Amino acid sequence: GASTSQDTTGDTIVAGSTALLHPREEADRIRAEAVKRQEMMADLEHQKQEQLQLMQQLEQQRRQLLEQLEQERAAHEQRQQFLERNILQHQKESETSAVIGQKQENQD
Repeated sequence: GASTSQDTTGDTIVAGSTALLHPREEADRIRAEAVKRQEMMADLEHQKQEQLQLMQQLEQQRRQLLEQLEQERAAHEQRQQFLERNILQHQKESETSAVIGQKQENQD
């Protein structure tokens, strides 16, 4: 009769240490795992996109810093050349003044 039916809906059959689920329960479990896996994949994809965006921002900042560094180097080089020209010019003027001073002393 119905009471001795082999229908095990909602029941688990224990075989050794492994619990076997009814096919419908197994299907539900597989679907739930698939949904969970899809959510995890979506989360990973979202994290990947965020990381790519951050990497792009870092690369842009790196390029800007390199550009600033190059501008600072060029400005430093210009200042250095300006100072060297001024020093040389000052030295020549000093030498010229000294020569003129010696000539005036000799004339006196």
